[in-house]
Amino acid sequence: MGPLYAVYIALLAAGADSDADPATVTAFARHACPTGPFGPVGALLFLLGEGAPATGVATFLSETGPRLAAELRRRPQPMRADPREIVAGRIDWAATTKGRASGDPAAASRYVCRVNRPDYDQLENQLFCYLLRAVEQSLAHVSSAGLIEVGSVGAARDGASLRDAADCLHRIRRALPPTGAITMPSRIDEGHLRAADTTRSPEYARLVPLYAHYRDLVESPCRGYWRHCLRTALPLPSSIRALLPPGAWG
Repeated sequence: MGPLYAVYIALLAAGADSDADPATVTAFARHACPTGPFGPVGALLFLLGEGAPATGVATFLSETGPRLAAELRRRPQPMRADPREIVAGRIDWAATTKGRASGDPAAASRYVCRVNRPDYDQLENQLFCYLLRAVEQSLAHVSSAGLIEVGSVGAARDGASLRDAADCLHRIRRALPPTGAITMPSRIDEGHLRAADTTRSPEYARLVPLYAHYRDLVESPCRGYWRHCLRTALPLPSSIRALLPPGAWG
């Protein structure tokens, strides 16, 4: 059991009394409302989700992600192929004639063809892979901090489980093209967001608010949004909130 989980449960139990142990409240404030880096609690809040269910991590793993992995947007990339026996695509007669004129006996029965190979390295797919990694890293951060139990309490309202998230991620990754087919961006910019938002695909469009949620909680934390998500994901009785430092719970 992680320390924050123990303190959270203690606070819930104390909520029925007007008298809460000040040391317990102080410990919770120290763990859940840091004054410095937001730490693993921000990752936990990202995983628990906020706002419309369709844009949360749970829906991303169970619905949006699998659909995108099965039907990734791609553009045809013309390439030259040199089949030995079977002709594929359109025959490039200029290259074929040149090869046969070279005097190479093997080229006598060879056709050089132009084929279209799918190019998956699109901006919207880069955003998708970036968010998959964000979920994976957040799960690792939350697990190493002993906060999985807290996530189970917070996610119970929606029937979601952080313990199932790793399995969902694994299934999505298995359906993706081979490693290297999609570039992993070092950062997400307006180009990625615009590409996802203008694809006419509701699944890609859902990636935009999900990234904003991640950015404001983990990547470049916004304290006001962070506090709002904290009190929504891990609610406390009003008698306990009154004992927390001013503004600590929004």
